[in-house]
Amino acid sequence: MNVEELLEEVCKEEDVELPDSVHREIVEKVSEDEELKDADEETVRKVLRALVRNYKCRQIERGDAVGVLAAQSMCEPATQMTMRTFHLAGVAEIDITTGMPALERVLSLPYHGPPTWVIELRLKEPYRSDREKAEGVARKIEETRFEELTEYIEVNPDECAIEIGLDEERIEEHGIDEDQLVAFVREHTGGACHLEGDVLKVTLADVESASELAEIANDLREAVVKGIEGVLHASVQYDEDEEEYYILVRGSPEGAPGRPPRWISQRARNSKVAKRAYLMLQLMQLDEVDATRVNTNDPKIVDVLLGVEAGRNAIIEQLEEVYESQGISVDPRHFMLISDMMSFWGELRSVRSVGGYSVMELKGSPLTKAAFEYVSRVLTETATSGDVEELRGVLENIIVGKPVPVGTGTVELTVDYSKFKEGEEEGES
Repeated sequence: MNVEELLEEVCKEEDVELPDSVHREIVEKVSEDEELKDADEETVRKVLRALVRNYKCRQIERGDAVGVLAAQSMCEPATQMTMRTFHLAGVAEIDITTGMPALERVLSLPYHGPPTWVIELRLKEPYRSDREKAEGVARKIEETRFEELTEYIEVNPDECAIEIGLDEERIEEHGIDEDQLVAFVREHTGGACHLEGDVLKVTLADVESASELAEIANDLREAVVKGIEGVLHASVQYDEDEEEYYILVRGSPEGAPGRPPRWISQRARNSKVAKRAYLMLQLMQLDEVDATRVNTNDPKIVDVLLGVEAGRNAIIEQLEEVYESQGISVDPRHFMLISDMMSFWGELRSVRSVGGYSVMELKGSPLTKAAFEYVSRVLTETATSGDVEELRGVLENIIVGKPVPVGTGTVELTVDYSKFKEGEEEGES
């Protein structure tokens, strides 16, 4: 019994043309179904016919106002959302915001990133099956600043020196060798280091003023001794479904220091986005990390690194998570429509107006662009450049009081009233 041939016959009978992806999915799932493996051909045909009819009845008619339906279906239940911020279990440094703020974040793609930027790192073997090894990776990538390893850092202008009280417990906890730490200070400051017990004294002969000495001390406080700069926190979590350990990283909104590769900067179009993408790229390139399964709660970073299709899928997944976390069910096709609109130009664009990168600002209609923000600027630019309003969309037709091109508005009829008159005269006679 060939399921694919049966499906093609059923589609011809029902006069339905299935998309290739739907066709493949039906064939695959029906072929693998245990209850249908021993079923006769007629039973399989009935199942296929039910699936095809189910698909057929969910198709929209030409002219349906799908945009209005999507907006209504998403925004009406959103009025029931609450703002919730909760800490991830066992990790006080990572908190997750849900509800309306989360929905606004996904749709607006803010350039400053999510309030808490989280990167999910899935690991390769043997790290994903061994908690101790996974924690070793987390310690390796989490940034450790020099100030965290000290009890105090004091400036002594009289002796032109910096006195540092080392915290031996923290140094041991972070797995840093004391000699390596002294060498780091020597290289960073360029001074002579002398260690007595847990006090490190750095003498700087070339410093000319107390303010310069204080500046060197402040730079030393913020210097990263170990890890990847920009990884504020890394914690190991366990996925019960996949039965594996993974690492959740809280990334800095400022991203990674240094100059991102040119291809990142060109696609990001914003320095902050580029630096965050650069940080995530560094994490993806670690030998212990499975780069094919790295994820983040910032869809724009996914778009920059992996392309617009991956960014589109990230939008859909995160919209589903926002609504499911509130116990609200929405047809995923509405999410798909929104994500298609946001990714239409080959890169993710915000629904809101954010300085030239929103969906509305890229529409061809001057009236649509003017209806949201920058009214005088948009109308002035339109008038001086000689742009034409073609009245193809919904909003611009509402503004000028014309029927919108949805539903019955998509149909244009010309009535010949002379025929009506002839019919009336024939009827009277």
